[in-house]
Amino acid sequence: MISCKKDHGKPCCEKKHKTECVTCEWEIVGGQSISSQTIYTTSGICPIVSGKIKYCHASNPGGSSADTVPNRIRVEFLRGGTVVQSQNVFLGSCLAFTLGGFDKIRVDRGGFDGTTITGELCINTSFAIH
Repeated sequence: MISCKKDHGKPCCEKKHKTECVTCEWEIVGGQSISSQTIYTTSGICPIVSGKIKYCHASNPGGSSADTVPNRIRVEFLRGGTVVQSQNVFLGSCLAFTLGGFDKIRVDRGGFDGTTITGELCINTSFAIH
C-alpha cells in the first residue's frame, strides 16, 4: 500500500490545484541585432508543465531567396540562464512538450538578423492551493 505524505495536516493526494493556460503570440523583428527572445518566464522553477510552441511565419523583405529566412528555430528551456533542454521547430510546425525544471523559454532565430519571425506559445501550468 502506498501512503501519501502529510502536508499541513492534509494528505498530498487531497490537495487542490489550480490550472492555468497561458497563451501569447511572439515576434522577433528583422533588422535587430537580437537573434533570441524570452517568450516565457516564471519567478521560480516550473514543476512539470505541458504546452506547445508554434513557428508560424518568417519574412525578409530585403532577401532575394529562400535562404534568407530560417527554416527552423531553436527553442531553449533554461534554468538560471543555463540551457537544460533544446529542440528545433520547423517553419509551419510546432513543438508539443511536457517538461519541468526550467524558469524560462527562449526562441532563437539562429543569426538571421534581417528576418522577422512569428509564433505562438501555449503553456498549461498547475499550482497547489494550500
